[in-house]
Amino acid sequence: MNHRDLVEWLFTNSGPTIRYRTATELMAPSKNVDVVQLRHELLQSEPVKTWLIRFVPFSRLNDIHGSKATTFESVMGKLTDLGLRRGVAPFDQQTMPYREWLKDNVDRPPKHIFDIFTRTLIAAFLARAGYVDEPAVGKVLRMRLETVYDFARQGRCDVYVNPDSYPKMPKSFKGKRLIDPRLSLDGNLQLPWIYDIVGFSAYLPEYGNETDQERANTVICYILNEQYQRFPEGYGILLAKNRTYYAMGWSVSLPGFVNKLSEDVSTQEVPPWILGAFVQRLAIMGQFSIVRKHPWFINSLNHLEGFETEKGTYLFPRSYLPEKANGYWITGARMGLEDNRNTKLAIELESTFWMAKLKTGCPFDYATISCYA
Repeated sequence: MNHRDLVEWLFTNSGPTIRYRTATELMAPSKNVDVVQLRHELLQSEPVKTWLIRFVPFSRLNDIHGSKATTFESVMGKLTDLGLRRGVAPFDQQTMPYREWLKDNVDRPPKHIFDIFTRTLIAAFLARAGYVDEPAVGKVLRMRLETVYDFARQGRCDVYVNPDSYPKMPKSFKGKRLIDPRLSLDGNLQLPWIYDIVGFSAYLPEYGNETDQERANTVICYILNEQYQRFPEGYGILLAKNRTYYAMGWSVSLPGFVNKLSEDVSTQEVPPWILGAFVQRLAIMGQFSIVRKHPWFINSLNHLEGFETEKGTYLFPRSYLPEKANGYWITGARMGLEDNRNTKLAIELESTFWMAKLKTGCPFDYATISCYA
C-alpha cells in the first residue's frame, strides 16, 4: 500500500484511539471527518476512562516517577499516547494541579538531589501534552537545555570517577559506576535524561529560537556518539551533598545502536525492555531531522520494514509493543493503543500506525549540522 491507502486502512479498521490519532496526525483536514465526534468516541473508550481517573495527589517523587499505573509519568505518557492533549476539558482538569505545582516550584532552590529531575519530568510531559506556552514549562526545559548543551558541546565521555576516593557505597550499589559528583551539583545532572529529549522535542519546534535549536542538535549528536551509547544501562550512582548515594538511570539508550536487533526475534538475547523501548525510542528520537539521517534510525526503520505483511500493512512482534500492568512508560512498557489487544488485527493496527508515524516527517526539521557514530 502507498501511504494514503495505509492511512485509509487504519482509519477504517481501528478503534477510537488509532482512528482519532490517524485523523488528527496522519490525515489532512477534511470536512468528511468529524473530529469532534471522534474525540467524543475517544473519551468514551475504556482505556481513556480508565487512565483519566488514575491521577493521584502527590507529595513525593514516587508519585511522579515510577512503574506503577498511578504515577504521573505513567498516566501522562499513556494518555498522550491515547491521543489526549491540552484543550480536552477532563484532561485539563486533571493536569491542573501539576501545572500549578510546577509554577509554584520552578524558582525554588532545590533541596533534594532529585528536585530538578522531578521538575524536568513534569515539564517534559506537560510539553508533550501541549502545555508548551506555560512559562514554568518553558523555564524548566530551557534551563535543562542550557545545562546539557554546555556539557555535550565538550564531547566528553569521561564521566565516572574512582569510588575509593569517596564515602563507602552501600552494598546494594556494589559494582555500579560512580558519576563524577561535579556533574550533578544540586541534582542538575549535566548528562541528558531521556525526559529532556521528550521535553525538547515538544517544546522547541514551537518556542525554540535558532540558538535553542542548534544547542538541541548538539545534544542529540552527543547522544548519537558510540562512546555515549556504550555507557552502562542507565548512568550509575550519584553522590549527594549529604554524602548519601542514589541510583540514577534514564540515559538516552538507543536499542539496536551498539548491537543490531536480530530479524529472528526469538533468538535475541537482550533485556526485555530493549525490545519494548525500540519503537518508542525511534518515535521520540525521530522527531529530530538529524536523527532521521543517522544510520541508527535508517537501519532501525529497515529492520521494521521486515515486518511488512503481504497486503502492505505491518505486524511487529508483540514484544515490540508490550502493555504491562506495571512498568515504566519511558521503557516502552505501555505501548498498547487498541481497546482489545487479544487479536492479531489489534497488533497489526498498532504496528501499522507506529510505522506510519515513523515514516512521516518530524516537527524538529532544523539541522545545520550532521553527526555520525
